[in-house]
Amino acid sequence: MRSEGTLDGTLDVRDTRLVVIHDTWSGLSPSAPIAALYDLRRDPRGALLGEGRLSTAVAGERTVDVAISPSSAKRFLDTIARAECKTGPYEPLEDHTDDYPYIEVAMACGSGGLALLFTKSQGKYHAPWGACIGGELFTLPGEAIGRALQALRRPLHGAVLDRMIRAPQTTEREYSKR
Repeated sequence: MRSEGTLDGTLDVRDTRLVVIHDTWSGLSPSAPIAALYDLRRDPRGALLGEGRLSTAVAGERTVDVAISPSSAKRFLDTIARAECKTGPYEPLEDHTDDYPYIEVAMACGSGGLALLFTKSQGKYHAPWGACIGGELFTLPGEAIGRALQALRRPLHGAVLDRMIRAPQTTEREYSKR
């Protein structure tokens, strides 16, 4: 059993070569389910490059190119590495209904290690998070992972997904004008 501390004390994620982010949400909305799937590979400069597939029930699916600069990729991975990590099972924070997020961040490290971070917690940064590393379960109690993902909102085309979510509402307003 590993000791408590930070995620980098369990597995150094700073040398991650592949990041897959799967961010889904279901709940009371005509756009639900809403999903974003990103497949990002580290280039020789340290950038994370790849594509994202964004989808909503009403607007359909859209593919976007994703380019996260070397400095932003480094900040993202450094933040994850410094996240507080405690041995033990994950228990999500769920304090209301009709709001069901599920986010996974899978990372393949250069050392051959794999990390799966996940959450079903509600709230702005979806804390706490869970992690599975080397067959062991951990809890990441703070907001670090959610904040790191929020910092990537622009290169992950968060505004495009927002427009896709609003698409049914825009269509309804346009029809009501006729």
